[in-house]
Amino acid sequence: MCIFKKFCFTLLTLSLISFLAAQTEPVHRRIAIEQVPQRSDASVSGLANPWPEPVPSAGILPLAIGIIPPLQMPPEAWDIVGIRLNLLAGRHNNVAILDIGTLANLALGEVIGIEVAGLWNQVNQDLMGIQISGIANRVYGDLTGLQIAGIANYNAAADTTGLQIAPVNVNQGETTGVQIGIYNQVESMSGVQIGLFNSAKNFYGMQLGLCNLIRQSPFPFMVIMNFGF
Repeated sequence: MCIFKKFCFTLLTLSLISFLAAQTEPVHRRIAIEQVPQRSDASVSGLANPWPEPVPSAGILPLAIGIIPPLQMPPEAWDIVGIRLNLLAGRHNNVAILDIGTLANLALGEVIGIEVAGLWNQVNQDLMGIQISGIANRVYGDLTGLQIAGIANYNAAADTTGLQIAPVNVNQGETTGVQIGIYNQVESMSGVQIGLFNSAKNFYGMQLGLCNLIRQSPFPFMVIMNFGF
């Protein structure tokens, strides 16, 4: 009984944290941003594509099982704090802890935790954690963590902080960390790019690859190695 009570207390605490996170500013703040000067020029191109609207939460549950939307329990407006198992694909609001899908994991809100999908992971707001997919990962909001994809990691014009590994890595916003792939592209980055082709508009750090491009640099193109400062 003592172990059960501890488990219930822990689950309740995680649920409360997820609920509070869903109501705080990071989910909604980009929707309120309407003027380009409110963000750095590195994110201008991505601001032309607005973030999806946040969805009000219908409640919190510890388990979700889906076949393909809308054939899933609970319905998509619910938050999941615990485990989400998508036999093919699932779409819910905020998701925390563990998200596993045979084909795709889709989140209308934020994700905090680990996502593993056979094909595709997509988060419409912020991600803090790990994404692993056979094809691609996409985050519209801020990303903090690790992305690994069989083909591409593609993120919108928010902040990306962490490590990306895929044949193609593209971030429309500001990036801090490391990109490893065949083709790496960012608007603005502080860190390291390792690939055959590396491209950036503003760059602070080191590029290692066959072709290295920093558009706003005294030395915009270099082979093997390039530095931004």
